[in-house]
Amino acid sequence: TVTAAFVERTGRRPDGVWRAPGRVNLIGEHTDYNDGFVLPVAIDRSIVIAAARRDDAVLRIWSTGGGGDGVTRPLAELGPGRSSGWSAYVEGVAWVLREEGVAVPGADLVVHADLPAGAGLSSSAALESPTALALPALAGDRAPDGEPPVPPRDRPLQRPGGGREGDRRLAERRSAEEVVHQQDDRLPRPER
Repeated sequence: TVTAAFVERTGRRPDGVWRAPGRVNLIGEHTDYNDGFVLPVAIDRSIVIAAARRDDAVLRIWSTGGGGDGVTRPLAELGPGRSSGWSAYVEGVAWVLREEGVAVPGADLVVHADLPAGAGLSSSAALESPTALALPALAGDRAPDGEPPVPPRDRPLQRPGGGREGDRRLAERRSAEEVVHQQDDRLPRPER
């Protein structure tokens, strides 16, 4: 399990576990961000992240699918062009949240996926979504209603790979359950 993998890598139990399923679009591939019709459906494959807070402003990220020693990056070093590969999605979410004034602590994260990357099943969104929920939760950053914080909407979010409508939409999520279940047309768009 992802919890056992977390304990194996860090020597402690995670503070929480977050999950997001992959999805397929039955109709409307890449039309949701152009105000077109879309019918996404969550599938039984997903990405699960076990995470715990660190007090040293460092992200340590591992994948159960390999990657050896994982990736270690100080929060102060996050930014455009500073990371690559699958961990750039995790680092990019942390960077965007920090840029928008959301508290992001140092964290240990272990990622487990039974969702194949690059198969058109929204694997990048399924990796970004639980990351965007986990990091503010680890910081104890909660709105009065218990929902994850929502960054200001007066400007679009930018991410290390450039601007992307999907990141803005993810940041606008008011209900964690909507992100986790990914069943509406306001979700991050699939990678091209």
